[in-house]
Amino acid sequence: MVKRSAESRFSDFLLHANEKIPELPLVHISDGYHLLDILQPGVIRATPCKVFDRDILYMFYGKPAYRTKHNGNAFLSCHLPCAFIFKTDNISERIKSVFPFDTGAFHNNFYKSFFHNSSLITDFLLPPSIESAKRVVSTFYCSNHEYYCGSSRKNVDIPLLNFEAEGYHELSRAPAHPDANSKFSPDERASAIEVHFHEDVDLADRLLGCVLPVTFLDDETVKENLDKLNPEIIKTYSTINKHTSEAIAGKLYEIVEEIYKAKGIV
Repeated sequence: MVKRSAESRFSDFLLHANEKIPELPLVHISDGYHLLDILQPGVIRATPCKVFDRDILYMFYGKPAYRTKHNGNAFLSCHLPCAFIFKTDNISERIKSVFPFDTGAFHNNFYKSFFHNSSLITDFLLPPSIESAKRVVSTFYCSNHEYYCGSSRKNVDIPLLNFEAEGYHELSRAPAHPDANSKFSPDERASAIEVHFHEDVDLADRLLGCVLPVTFLDDETVKENLDKLNPEIIKTYSTINKHTSEAIAGKLYEIVEEIYKAKGIV
């Protein structure tokens, strides 16, 4: 992958952002098929990434934004999403990269209406810290809740020739639903800050919460392993036959928002 200097215009633009906003957790989404692969060893593995040509463990700042390949049949429980919500106090030092959006979507040209054809993913690379994510939110959104909902109403004064910030500002304000009147067809991952780890991450003593289908708790192995990991909060959701992945994602967002509200961070 072609690289430019880490000292990018976009990173420089965020240097004076106000970071005095509540810190959001980090969220990783898996599907039912891989749930026990995570729960039994108590580890989420870094896996090969074609975009960056290395093993990466992906999380999103605050948002349960990843889409599993659920096809609308609730009986295919292997595709149902499971969310792991991480406290940041003993994991943030292991962050390796931060990007303001879903890098896979950028790589596949889903954001081409907002950036120059010569723009590179690395033009948006930010310092590897939670502070970088907080700077993006405080610069382009009125609040954590607005960031979580995925459509900015904030006016931002962007200097001339700061093309990356200009494009990202427009991206943050664009409709986030694929059926909306938009120049492209992304979901809310377009406004989800992406955080990379280059190694496996243990779950023990790190989980604020876990959200999974209610039927999965009928499995003794799932229950036993959750008890060992002891997340602070366990929430479940039910499914209805023929619900789409969008409907299920909406349930997930609602439940995670309830957790954040209880913690006073949105």
